[in-house]
Order: sequence, then structure tokens, then C-alpha cells
Amino acid sequence: MANQTVSVDDPMSFDPPNVNIKAGDTVTWNWSGSGHSVTSDDGTFDSDVQSAPFTFSQTFSTAGTFGYYCKVHGDAGGIGMSGTVVVS
Repeated sequence: MANQTVSVDDPMSFDPPNVNIKAGDTVTWNWSGSGHSVTSDDGTFDSDVQSAPFTFSQTFSTAGTFGYYCKVHGDAGGIGMSGTVVVS
């Protein structure tokens, strides 16, 4: 299993916003900014709104494309502050 790290930054961005992983891998979001969330488009995970320093991890066990967004600065479907996790 591997771990992919994404920064939750100001001004309103995920870096990198899109990651490619394998089933069973974990993505860890690290807050360097404040007032952001990591919320899945389908509602399966939600960090709630957090401020730095904070980390949130999610393990992806099945293949697919999983969208996520900041519920303060974005919305489901790739609107605003958002990204995707592609699991093969």
C-alpha cells in the first residue's frame, strides 16, 4: 500500500488536485491553509471544515474516480476548489 499526499492550501486550492493511486492506497490531505474541508462528491467521506495544522486520510479500496471538494469554496462535480482521486 502507498500513501499520496495532497496539500490543502490558501488561496483555495488542493495541490495536486488530481491524484492517481491503486486500490488499497491512502490519500492524506495536509492543511497549510485554514477554513477548508475535504468532502467527497458522493458523501462517503468528509473532514468537516478544518484549519492548519490538520490532516485527514482516506483509504480507497475499490477502483473508480472519486470527486471531492471544499464545502466552503467549491461544490460537487468539480466546481471551485475541487479535485479527483482516480483509483486503478
